[in-house]
Amino acid sequence: VPGPPGVLRIEEIGDTWVRLLWSKAADHNSPILYYTIQTRHFWALNEDDWRNASTSPVVSPTDVAGYGGRNGEIIITWNPVQPWYFYGKKFGYIVAFKPHDAYDWWYETISDPETRRYVHRDSYFIPTEEDFQVREFQVKIKSFNVKGDGPYSLTKVIYYPRDEPPTDVYARPVSSTEAVVWWLPVVDTGTGLQQYIEGYQVRKKTGYIYGKVYITGWHFMDFPMPQFGDYELMVRGRYEGGDGPVRMISIKGKHQYNKRLFNMPLVVLLLTSVMLFLL
Repeated sequence: VPGPPGVLRIEEIGDTWVRLLWSKAADHNSPILYYTIQTRHFWALNEDDWRNASTSPVVSPTDVAGYGGRNGEIIITWNPVQPWYFYGKKFGYIVAFKPHDAYDWWYETISDPETRRYVHRDSYFIPTEEDFQVREFQVKIKSFNVKGDGPYSLTKVIYYPRDEPPTDVYARPVSSTEAVVWWLPVVDTGTGLQQYIEGYQVRKKTGYIYGKVYITGWHFMDFPMPQFGDYELMVRGRYEGGDGPVRMISIKGKHQYNKRLFNMPLVVLLLTSVMLFLL
């Protein structure tokens, strides 16, 4: 068994490296093949915190996640690697991603070690009718420095939801000044689609004039009745990447309902007169 190395000496110290020298250990008639150098963080307290030094990274980013945005955007997020695991200069990340059914990966190099988010836009990524409600993507990230690449993180599956409008939008007056509007919420297909929906947007449109935007987390809302004429309501989901497609519904103005109520006694009177005439 060889003996321990001799006196250790540090000759140079850089931002993320040191030049370490030592004298040869006694081989005890058994040739020494290599030395193992271990390091640990200055504030480490446990013996298990010692790690073998390496010229290339040995730690990959954690908590890799992501979601589909708007117009073909893929948003990928992660927790950066701590500086004491850089193990060299020019530290950065390589982000790899691809559609679930594709063979080739897309690669993007990130040179800032503190970056924790990357956005890639490609119209090819937008889900089609063949993708039903969502399109699946695989994502993985590894770190690198001037000496080489580290291992990839575990592959994460993320989803790009196909924009769907709320269904069965319905409205009816509850008084002469107010109507209630409700709709079926966007359904979850079992892939976590609903986690991308932040709420719903309701907006009034009269001809070419757009009114105030109302935001709600529910699938119903009380709305003021128009004073004159009719108007349309636009209901859409609000996703993490933006607003979804619109579902429209028309609401009659108050005068329509008032006119209907005003004419009702006249209709009853006419029917009564006709019956009396026939008798």
